[in-house]
Amino acid sequence: MNPHEKVYRAFTERLAVHRFQRKKKALWWERQREVTWNRIHIHKFRLSYHFRIHGALHVFPDEADAPWLNGPYSADGFYEERVLGIRKNFLEFSFQDREESIAKCADSMSKFVELRILPWFERWNDQRALLEDSDSPLSVTQKEMLRMK
Repeated sequence: MNPHEKVYRAFTERLAVHRFQRKKKALWWERQREVTWNRIHIHKFRLSYHFRIHGALHVFPDEADAPWLNGPYSADGFYEERVLGIRKNFLEFSFQDREESIAKCADSMSKFVELRILPWFERWNDQRALLEDSDSPLSVTQKEMLRMK
């Protein structure tokens, strides 16, 4: 089995307690709430055993033009440090093709989800806040879709 796939499977097992399911062979995990999808995306770097995680919240049915990565994310430091020149503490989700390393990576990724992304999802579980708060992650079109529900 591909080493990345081993991490995805371990991560899937850890997210199951929060009712997230992996979309078929994709790097998206999702759960449905009343009128929204809570989504987690893993960005896999091509030339390494390294990941970045993004949270996303979408009104369903999906809108093709929605901002797909509209939530918290684990910065990899590249953009912040090399492009902006800002020293940034960042989380690194990397592993080696060894069982204990894979488990540690999946644990770290799950911890990030529990500490940063799940509280963000809870904040936006209120439909009124999604529609009225100035920092709502929804696009104008998504807000219109939500008003029609």
